[in-house]
Amino acid sequence: MKTFRLLSFLGLLLTLSSCFVGRMLIWNKPKPDDFKHFPAREIKMGSSAFHFVERSGANPVFREIPMAVNPKHLASLEDILRSDKTTAMLIIRNDTIVYEQYFDGWDKTMRMNSLSISKSFVSLLLGIAIREGYIKNEAEPITKFVPELKRAGFDKICLSDLLNMRSGIKFNSGWLIPFTNEATYYYGRNLSVLMKHLRVKEPAGVHFEYKSVNTQLLSLAIARATHRSLSAYLQEKLWIPLGMESDASWSVFDRDSIERSFCCINATVRDFAKLGKLCLQQGQWEGRTVVPAEWMAKCTHQSLDGQTNYSYHFWLYRDDTYAANGYMGQYVFVNPKTNTIVVRMGKQERNVNWERMFYYLTGVEKY
Repeated sequence: MKTFRLLSFLGLLLTLSSCFVGRMLIWNKPKPDDFKHFPAREIKMGSSAFHFVERSGANPVFREIPMAVNPKHLASLEDILRSDKTTAMLIIRNDTIVYEQYFDGWDKTMRMNSLSISKSFVSLLLGIAIREGYIKNEAEPITKFVPELKRAGFDKICLSDLLNMRSGIKFNSGWLIPFTNEATYYYGRNLSVLMKHLRVKEPAGVHFEYKSVNTQLLSLAIARATHRSLSAYLQEKLWIPLGMESDASWSVFDRDSIERSFCCINATVRDFAKLGKLCLQQGQWEGRTVVPAEWMAKCTHQSLDGQTNYSYHFWLYRDDTYAANGYMGQYVFVNPKTNTIVVRMGKQERNVNWERMFYYLTGVEKY
């Protein structure tokens, strides 16, 4: 009888893990190692890699953190990082690693789920696709590439509306409410089925509303225009040119093998830092243009009147700083004035004001 119950229980778990509801119950909120649960396409590194300079020895700057960014009076940066379940922290200035720390068994060789940091990669791929002539410009309507959306209102949504999160598509975000659209797209198995339920709730270009579906539609436009998978395009246009140190992967929907583009590039922290370096160099890399400078300017500066915090899938902050930012405090934060990049990965964003912390860490005069 005990054996029968155990087998029944295991059978139930197996059944649940194959459907959206079961996945949500078993796996719950997204985690850094969620790539273990989903099928994925591999993204291969090239024959040569770029390596940041490594500096040995502890840095005294991190032993005492000012009260302004450390209100709980924790003893060190490590204590602050642990207090918010950080899994990795990397600080780079002038191509030199000045701080690198991993927690809870993670290390520099391990892949982590980037969550919405992936959105910024999608934006860069769109800029490249436009430069290469696959897409005319960001004023193109999404229905040109995704004709199955030729329903009321979708033909009025252009790529720039999706880039700036002003599409007007009905899509509720969040993880605390069961069966939100965000959760169904994260845990769902078939994108084609999910898209059949999309609706427009207001005219495009009117209001900013951050929605992961916007990125998913952008990525469909890129893949269909270039006639290759998003992973293959990322590998050719960014992963190899930037000299990534490790292979990566991009989680896909189980049934139609389409990348979950609003999240789920799985890579090492040092390779995510190269996104920041590319931004600092305005799309240039070792003497060649990887992303057009004009596109990079739209990503890292205000591009719409009245929208100061977000542009072309990047978050904009004070003093010309900006970031690729994901759920639970995943960040690639860039300070151009000090030529500093911070990558922070973790399991929550609750106890630390990360923006304030990044301003401090990237503004330190000397490392």
